Amino acid sequence: METSNFRQPLAVVFCDIAGTSRLMAHEGDLVTSTVLHDFFEYSGRLSKEHACTFIKFIGDGFLAAFANVADGLPFARSIQSLLCTLPSLSGRELGFRFSLHFGDCLCIETSYGKDVFGDSINLVAHLNDLAQPGQIVISQAALDRMPAEQQALAGPGEVVPIKSAGEVHIHRIGLAAA
Repeated sequence: METSNFRQPLAVVFCDIAGTSRLMAHEGDLVTSTVLHDFFEYSGRLSKEHACTFIKFIGDGFLAAFANVADGLPFARSIQSLLCTLPSLSGRELGFRFSLHFGDCLCIETSYGKDVFGDSINLVAHLNDLAQPGQIVISQAALDRMPAEQQALAGPGEVVPIKSAGEVHIHRIGLAAA
């Protein structure tokens, strides 16, 4: 079987749900599985509407890749709006945390479909740990490639130490639900 592996610069969005452990503890696995099912289904639909190149679901979150960095923020906003528009998510103590980075990714074909790997994927996952619910943390590399109207939304720059990447310049944008 021949594989087609190649490197490509991509904008990568990482999202996870804050509050699923609490949801599981208070409402059980059946409710939590319904919430996650609906989240995955609607996220997949929204990824197609926002020119997403690739989406992979991981635990209670996902990794999405875009050829154009300008598509990442509108996609994150549309996911954030699910907290108000999706009945299984609204009214629960849940929140979405996002991160966005632009960098070189190894794109491969696997037995389960497309996948992406590399330092950029690791970095966006680490950046996600810095985000608060309802917020997207954006690397300077991604911000530099965003349109001016998106750049204007970014908060002041911060420098954060990331073990695998050294000091990384980031910005934060709050994502209002609805």
